[in-house]
Amino acid sequence: AVADSSYLSVFKADKTDSLNLALQITQQILAWNDTVLNHTLWYRYHIQNKSSEEFNHFYAGWFTDWDLENYNENILLVDTALSLSYCYQRTNPSVYVGVQLLTQTSAKHFYAIDNVQGGDGTIDISNGYSDEEKQYTMSHNRYESLSEGCDVAQVVSYGPLTVDAYDTVSITMAYLWANSLQDLKIIAGNNKIR
Repeated sequence: AVADSSYLSVFKADKTDSLNLALQITQQILAWNDTVLNHTLWYRYHIQNKSSEEFNHFYAGWFTDWDLENYNENILLVDTALSLSYCYQRTNPSVYVGVQLLTQTSAKHFYAIDNVQGGDGTIDISNGYSDEEKQYTMSHNRYESLSEGCDVAQVVSYGPLTVDAYDTVSITMAYLWANSLQDLKIIAGNNKIR
């Protein structure tokens, strides 16, 4: 898809970093001015293995803490058909935001986090977010937050991925926003077509 605006960043990790991975990640952000995709930003990532070792069981994930208006009344849900995790405020649903996974060839995960004391009984980030909790949220699914609303966060991810030696894996996700759930899902449908 050809965008009206594009921004490029490159991140590098080498064997001396704490992860002990030789990676180069190129991030391209794409934006459109047209009426079909003007409420979405695509994030395209090219993950390049710069080593002679194959990376197995590799996950790429994004953490988002929305805090819409009264953040203690936020609801987070997932539409698996659209690969869309979305958030809105329960008592004033006038803004809907979401993260959509657009790469069709990889396993996808969506984890709704209740950012409250005790969490959801499995994940509790009110006292920090450990490496074990990060791995769990990137490799498991939880499709909705507390129904009465609370402070929510989300993790969306691809994986497990295999990145062969000296090879590149490409994945794309999008942030989107609208004034109604119907409009948000129309935008998500347009993202899948484009």
